[in-house]
Amino acid sequence: MRIVCRVNLEAAGFEVIVAETGSEALAACERERPDLVLLDVMLPDLGGFEVAERLGDVPVVFISARAGLEDLERGRLLGAIDYVTKPFDPIELPNRLSEDLELLREGASAGQVWQLRFGSPFDEH
Repeated sequence: MRIVCRVNLEAAGFEVIVAETGSEALAACERERPDLVLLDVMLPDLGGFEVAERLGDVPVVFISARAGLEDLERGRLLGAIDYVTKPFDPIELPNRLSEDLELLREGASAGQVWQLRFGSPFDEH
């Protein structure tokens, strides 16, 4: 899935840096200061939620097969701007991430971007 996402994102003009573990992701973010981190919740060493806690102010989009309300809520509370659940269409991923980034560039907060995707955390779904 990492390769498919990378190919589609690069074809859409994204510069992509791939990390296979949470530790590698943290090191890459330290070196590169990305505009956005696409982060799987389940990583071999540090979990995606733990990585997000350590990233600070870098916008995070979680991607995971874990799609329970508690997972979504944890992502939201960690400041994620989006949460993409597997399975998903990797061809649509660049458009979704572009929309998220555009909202941030227009001045939306992480919480506002999240709310546009998922509604208020108090909405019943």
